[in-house]
Amino acid sequence: MFEPTIPYLTGVFGNSVGDQAAKELILKAIKKAEIEPQKAEYSVDEIIQICEAIKEEGGFLKTIAFATIALARTSKIGKKK
Repeated sequence: MFEPTIPYLTGVFGNSVGDQAAKELILKAIKKAEIEPQKAEYSVDEIIQICEAIKEEGGFLKTIAFATIALARTSKIGKKK
């Protein structure tokens, strides 16, 4: 289930690149998206911004980022109902 947290993103991207590389990737994306680092929880929109920055890495990370964005948007729609 989607969660707007860094541990969630670390798990998603860590499955492909390892946890440490995922943490570095996410921190780089947070800086690129100009979002405050080290928050306990992020908004869905912030998670989407982070994933948009990760998409620019290309390759399989782009695919994972697209899927995560889709989950984030779906969770956002579900909360409106």
